[in-house]
Amino acid sequence: MVDLQDRTEFWREVTRPIFDSRSYENSPTKNLEGAYGTKLIGTLLTGYAEFCPQRFVRDWKTISRSGLEDYYMLQLFIGGTAVSDRDGLSLSVADGDVYLFDMGRTISICCSKAATCSLLLPRERIEKACGGSKLHGLLFKAGQPQTKLLADVVADIVKLPAVNDEAFAWAAEEAVISLLALALRWNVLDMGAQDAVPTPILRARVLCFIDEHLTNPGLDINMIMKEFRVSRAHLFRMFDDERGVMRAIRERRVEAAYKHLMTRPKVSAEGLAHLTGFTGAAQLLRVFRNRYGLTLNDFKQERLNSFVKNRELSVIPDYLAHYSNNKNSVPYY
Repeated sequence: MVDLQDRTEFWREVTRPIFDSRSYENSPTKNLEGAYGTKLIGTLLTGYAEFCPQRFVRDWKTISRSGLEDYYMLQLFIGGTAVSDRDGLSLSVADGDVYLFDMGRTISICCSKAATCSLLLPRERIEKACGGSKLHGLLFKAGQPQTKLLADVVADIVKLPAVNDEAFAWAAEEAVISLLALALRWNVLDMGAQDAVPTPILRARVLCFIDEHLTNPGLDINMIMKEFRVSRAHLFRMFDDERGVMRAIRERRVEAAYKHLMTRPKVSAEGLAHLTGFTGAAQLLRVFRNRYGLTLNDFKQERLNSFVKNRELSVIPDYLAHYSNNKNSVPYY
């Protein structure tokens, strides 16, 4: 066993590929500790964790360091309670809830003593199945039929033994993602929002148009209004969460810069500004630091040292095995 005085730093190091684990104010425990295991089923990474009260954080530094931005994490919460903060919005999670969060976006989850079953699912397949909906922080509450289906499937997959079978992994992912898309549609119908379906579709088309024209300095609200024949007021309502269309364009540009850096960390600031439609390097550097809390050079250094490269998820169970073998902790389930 790890000595009491070493447990907090040991646990933080063990969870580092996924989260920055921290204590929180008025926590009933002084040390951070828990049990954490992962398995690969083909290319599907599953995980189970038990932990004491603590806060799990994915800030931009953690995101760039982990290399998992191409995935979503789907979690079944078991026992206890949690409050998550994602993009400034608070969400309460309880026993039996299932929630989804984007590994490429920031989140902070303040938990009581609890456990989780987790699946790491590829971004492109989830977003395609769910129609490009806003998925970060999506919550399915316990007691709903769709949540029960999702919870049972997640728990059953996590119990499976590790096997090197990519076809089985693909089928398991497909089953979970199909259920997720069905549950999302079920939630919309339960809220009586059938008449709201066209707006998400139009919003997705507008975002595609923005992405296609990011390098055009003339991209603005008037260009979008002309292309889609919609009013200024309708566009503002459509992008109310982003505080307006121009802010959405700026956010897409800085996110595009972020994605370029993920694969081309040595690109210059001037070249990156040109690729993403900023007026110059100075504007890009300012917006980038405001958004991610890191300078461009700091981000590049973190990225060059990223934990997961080229979607090689096997490094995560290997990493935990190293700690388990050498320090007799972090048991596998």
